[in-house]
Amino acid sequence: VIGTLFYLTVAALFASMAVTQEDYQQFQSPLMLMLLGGFYIGIFAPMAGGDGFLKVMAFIPIFTPIVAPIALAGGMLSTLEAVIALLFVGIILILSLYLVAPVYRVAILSYEQTKFFKRIKDNFKKAFQK
Repeated sequence: VIGTLFYLTVAALFASMAVTQEDYQQFQSPLMLMLLGGFYIGIFAPMAGGDGFLKVMAFIPIFTPIVAPIALAGGMLSTLEAVIALLFVGIILILSLYLVAPVYRVAILSYEQTKFFKRIKDNFKKAFQK
């Protein structure tokens, strides 16, 4: 649940910056590639004998919701390590909510047609200016 909320938070950030359907698809692509990366790591790392690699990937927040349960079920993570990974994702979720909420407020009503990274930079500047 915590991992899904983290993905939804990041997806909401990107979706708020999209103006057209094509923008939305373009903005969601990096998140989808990360999800696919975690999926493939979870499937192929245990078969390739990458126990250490899988264990490290289980602690990277974007991959934790997919990789940590696989590593726990495969005996590569202890229960304590899985709980630590879950708590780490929870902390990252809270931080991302505090970071994304102001940007979401600014970006959802913006209809700028600039480039992806320029739009992200401008929305962050507007959200955190004093």
